Amino acid sequence: TLVQAQYAQANNMTDTIAAMSAANQAQLECREALMADYSNKWKHDGLVMDKWFALQGSNPAVNVLDVIKQTMQHEAFSLKNPNRTRSLVGSFLNMNPVHFHAADGSGYRFAGEILRELNSVNPQVASRLIDPLLKLGKYDQQRQILIKAELEQLKAMDNLAKDLFEKVS
Repeated sequence: TLVQAQYAQANNMTDTIAAMSAANQAQLECREALMADYSNKWKHDGLVMDKWFALQGSNPAVNVLDVIKQTMQHEAFSLKNPNRTRSLVGSFLNMNPVHFHAADGSGYRFAGEILRELNSVNPQVASRLIDPLLKLGKYDQQRQILIKAELEQLKAMDNLAKDLFEKVS
């Protein structure tokens, strides 16, 4: 109730995002309604939507990868747009450690898929997004194996961009 009131009464973006962040992090029942309302109001303004995309990527829900993949279909999103990509995918890789480092490797596989796609579309963004995978030495052996597998797949690409090649190798 307090979060919904904060959102409804907000007269600035800071208060609006604060309410949405609270709903997102606490997985409140009102989360989806607030996210939908914000998207409807601001879908025409990419920079304002970057906040929304970042919340989708940092969503602590168990099904966050499904949410992210669905969000990638949003009319305001494009992998070709560096800001949108960093907001959604970058927030998952850097601000969602529980799901990015899931023991089943699903977060790493998702990162690998996106990086392979970005290799062709925007290798400079891919080069920035790969950094969390390069810190594999900080994690347990099983996670290191999973991360290394994704890095090896990238390294094996015939058309690996120079930006990525330098970091992967």
